[in-house]
Parts: sequence; structure tokens; C-alpha cells
Amino acid sequence: MRYPLTPYVLSFAACACALILLGMAGVIGIARRNPHYKALWLSLFSIGAAYLVAIALLVVSGLLLEDMDPRLDHPFAFACATLTTVFAAGTLRWRISPLKALLHLLPSLLSFAIAYVPALFIYGCATTPVCL
Repeated sequence: MRYPLTPYVLSFAACACALILLGMAGVIGIARRNPHYKALWLSLFSIGAAYLVAIALLVVSGLLLEDMDPRLDHPFAFACATLTTVFAAGTLRWRISPLKALLHLLPSLLSFAIAYVPALFIYGCATTPVCL
């Protein structure tokens, strides 16, 4: 059983997205000043993009309770695919070596998985009877 989204959940999602966008803008600014750490900044940017996709898919799944496309029911998988795609595009764009890219991609996926748990818990508490 799931409950419809409340203004609390939507405001949480909006605040989280705003903070992530500010962080991503900061990462881009720092990366321009320190080009030696391109892979690290790219991994942080990829995590931010994946988190935005995950939050967006959680909100979409809450807005479309019964009419949801089953392919959208796995926000974590979509977010990991987004992280990998953004990271691969950045690797090609900034010509990062494949070994260095792989050594940054794996911890990025792990970091995203760890960072995803609190958002999923807060969203679950707001939309399901888990915390009630």
C-alpha cells in the first residue's frame, strides 16, 4: 500500500534537488581551476546526476501510483545507468585513461549506492506505512 505524495515529500525532493544542483555547479567551478583532478570531479558530477535521476523517478512513481510504467519501477538501476553514462561521456570528452576511469567509476557507484539509502528511507517513510 502506498500513499499519494504530500507537500512534505515534494518539498523534500525540491530541496534535495536544489542542493545537488548547487553542489554540481561547485564541482564544475572547482574542476575548471584544478584540471589535474578531472576524474575525481567527473565522478562527483556523475553521482549528482544519478541522484537527481533517482529523486525524479521516485517522485514520478509517487505521482503515478497505479498507472506507472513497470520500467520506471527501478529508480536505482536507472540512476546507476545514468551515472555510468555521464561518467563514460565525460571520460571520452576529457580523454581520461580507461584504467583511471574504471578506478574512479567503481567507487562512484558504491558511493552513490550508500548515498541513495537515506533518500529511499525518507521517501519510503513518507509514502508507505513503514514508519507509521
